Amino acid sequence: MFLSNLDSSGLDSFLRSTIHESVERHHYPLSKDGQAYLGGVLKRFAASSELFEDYLFHGEKIHGLKPVTLQHFDSLEKKGSEKEAVLQNLAEQCLLLVGYFYDHIRKNGLAQVHFHSNMGMAAYGGISPASPSVFPEIAEHFDLYSVVVGDLHVPELRQHARELEKVMKRWMQTRDRRYELLIEGALGENNLLVGKDSGEIN
Repeated sequence: MFLSNLDSSGLDSFLRSTIHESVERHHYPLSKDGQAYLGGVLKRFAASSELFEDYLFHGEKIHGLKPVTLQHFDSLEKKGSEKEAVLQNLAEQCLLLVGYFYDHIRKNGLAQVHFHSNMGMAAYGGISPASPSVFPEIAEHFDLYSVVVGDLHVPELRQHARELEKVMKRWMQTRDRRYELLIEGALGENNLLVGKDSGEIN
């Protein structure tokens, strides 16, 4: 899926360092356990087989990312450990979508971003308290965790000016804080956005 060009050890190192740098740069109050859990989730989703599945939609068999609404309905029909598994998968996919694939979700409007965020928070919050203690933390700080996931793009933006220009253009069109954070991460603390009202970027 994404980051598939890295071997297992390289992927572990990239995720660990990028997550740590993002949390430190933003001064987010995210626990070490939460960061470690996030790295595990992202490593799992690096394989497309962990993200895509076969499902039925209006009688048609489809292979792809199962819509989160359908996953939510599935969770309502399950009980016990099966329900927990569906909720956890739903929560983790929402985190990936709002984080790494933010731009794709954002193109359909901020309402879709909020929908997926709320769905993810509710799913994490619905998992049994007996489950790992990081779940309540992620439910509470879902937006912060999604920013950290989105920051996986920062190393690429630092290396490829054309990709950075695309993000700058989207920021000038939308004034979306998420795009601004990506630009700041790519340019560094000494090259933050200025002239925000006029659309100028330094």
